[in-house]
Amino acid sequence: METPMDEIPDCSIQSPFGTTTAQMKTQHDRFEKYKEYIIPMFKKLYDQRLGCKSGFDCPVCGSWLTGGRACRLLAHISSHKHLLAAGVLEEGDQRNRRGFGRKHTVNSSTAPIDGVVGQVASGLGE
Repeated sequence: METPMDEIPDCSIQSPFGTTTAQMKTQHDRFEKYKEYIIPMFKKLYDQRLGCKSGFDCPVCGSWLTGGRACRLLAHISSHKHLLAAGVLEEGDQRNRRGFGRKHTVNSSTAPIDGVVGQVASGLGE
């Protein structure tokens, strides 16, 4: 018979991420920072989905989660996407974490194609 998650002490729920790579360290640090939100949400979802083999939609962010494995569920709840949807991320953590769009600048001058088209068009008239 399964025991409810409320009986398991919070200190026994640990980060599912290692610290061997930079990405894993970032995930581990995020878990530790938002532990006060992650653990109660984990207990709630785990109790509801215990034994769920087919998967389910996360009620917070809408992501499809396959199965009810504790490690996978804990990793999802501590993901950037889930924490952002839950509204618990601090302002500094809400930035675009992968840098998309950070270095992209739009050149407001004439497009390079205009110069090429102009050269080709002038060459056709000769």
